[in-house]
Parts: sequence; structure tokens; C-alpha cells
Amino acid sequence: MPGFGEVFLWFTGSINYSWGLTLFLLFIFPFYCLYMDKSCHIPGAFLCILGLLSGAYSENGASATIFVSSAFLLAIWVSKRKIEWKFVIAEVCLLIGFAFLMTAPSETETRMGELKWTAIISSLQNCFLLTFKYCWGLLILFLILFILSVLKGANKKVLVSSLLFAGGAVVSVGVFAFAAYIPRRSFYIMTVYMTIADMILLDKLYNTQNLKPVLTLAAAMFVLFSYRFIYGVYDISKLCYQSVVREKIIEEAKTSGNLNVVIHEYTTGTAYSEISYEELEESPDWWYNELLARYYGLESVTGIVER
Repeated sequence: MPGFGEVFLWFTGSINYSWGLTLFLLFIFPFYCLYMDKSCHIPGAFLCILGLLSGAYSENGASATIFVSSAFLLAIWVSKRKIEWKFVIAEVCLLIGFAFLMTAPSETETRMGELKWTAIISSLQNCFLLTFKYCWGLLILFLILFILSVLKGANKKVLVSSLLFAGGAVVSVGVFAFAAYIPRRSFYIMTVYMTIADMILLDKLYNTQNLKPVLTLAAAMFVLFSYRFIYGVYDISKLCYQSVVREKIIEEAKTSGNLNVVIHEYTTGTAYSEISYEELEESPDWWYNELLARYYGLESVTGIVER
């Protein structure tokens, strides 16, 4: 997961990204079920509300969701020759929400890039270079799984569903061709949508009883997807230990009558983790050092800074 700390550990990021992702998946799920002939009863009004919220929530997340849901609508029409009106209206609500998002001043004034062909092409190249840098493992897994699924005679709807989620993953990155910058955290949509595409194929292959290659690929996927989570949890435990050590140093100093304390800064390998950007400096006159001194009832705090 690129930008793990930004998506899951940073307070603002976790609300905007990891929790916000729920809206997109909830909106797409009924479309997927209808196409796959699975049962999913959802009130039309609730689906429309989800559409408005999903469209207005995140630039690349909404773009990917528009692609996947509209593509499912087209696939449903091709296979069934009819579509319930609530799905069409919900899709319109999704587009209205997206229009509201993209016309907001914060989008047009600060996040929109240059709308020139040279700038767009250059940004698009950068988008796909970063895609291979951050998500090469999931892309390779998808190609292997898709080829295996075709060779094993997978159902056409399974293949199409997987391709639509993979397409949504690509769209979630491609839209940054029109953006002023591409934050690493934005690849969380691609990671999740590509994972869903892979899981759809893995589920089908598992049902063919050819378990060895399936379990091997599932294990590879688990390692790719869980590495950052495990590293992030390790970082949190490391920060907790450093915090306990710091508290102990301060308490021992105060007990001995020393009110001029020297402490180490917190160190972490995960960007945007809870205190990865602590403002501690060497000078006891620095504002953060003074705040720490006041908080702990000390005269001064001197930092040992290694950055």
C-alpha cells in the first residue's frame, strides 16, 4: 500500500481515504451483484445518496467509481437488455456529485494542472511511471491470474467484472494527468481496486480445485498487500516504546531535582505516522521544546536530533 501512513495512520488521511473508500465500494457493489446475477436488495434512495457522496468525495476515487459503475451499467444492458431506473438515477447522482466536487474553488484554483497537451502528456507519463513503481506486483499478479482464468475457461462475467475493476484502478491514476501534483497516497484506490480484480479471479480459480497455483498466488498477494500494514504496526509499537522511555527519563530527572532535561526525538520509518514529524529541536528556546517544558513542569528541554 503506497503511502500507508498517509492513508491509515494520519488522522486526516484515514478519514479521507481508508474510511471514504467504503462509500465507493458500497455504491459499486449493487451494480456488480446485478451483473453477476447475485441477490442484493438496496433502496433506490439510499443508492442515490451514496452516489452523491461518492461523486463529491475524492477526485480519483470518484473517477474510478464512475468508470466501474457506468461500465457495469453498460454490461448489464448488453446482457439483460434492461436496467432498473434506480441504477440509472443513482449514476446520474454520482455524476452530479462529481461535478460539484470538480467545480469547487479548491479544485479549480489549487489542484488543477495546466490544461495544455504537452503538460497533460507529461503528467500522464509520470502517472504510469509511478504506477509501475508502486503497484508493479499487483499488476503482474493480475496478468498471471487473468491468463490462468482464461486458460481454465472462466465464466465471461467473471473476466469482465475483473477487467472493469482493473480499468477503474487505471482510471484512478490516469485522472492525475490533469492535476497539479500526484501525492503518493492517491495510489490507494489503485491498490484496492486491483486487489478486488485479483480476488475475483482468485475466487474463480479456487473453485476449479487447482489449488497449488492459486494458493501460491494468494500468498504472494497477501505478502504484497500486508507488508506495509505489518511495518506500520511495528512502527507504532516502536513509537510507543520510545514514548515510554521518554516519560521515564523525564520522571527520573524530576525526582532527582533536575529540571533541565535532554531527550531524544522520536524516530519512525513510516511517513505521516502519529508523531513522525515531531517539531523537537536541539535549542531549548525553540517553541516546541518550550511547550514540552511547560507541559512536564520543567525549566528547559534540549533535544537530541538525528535528522
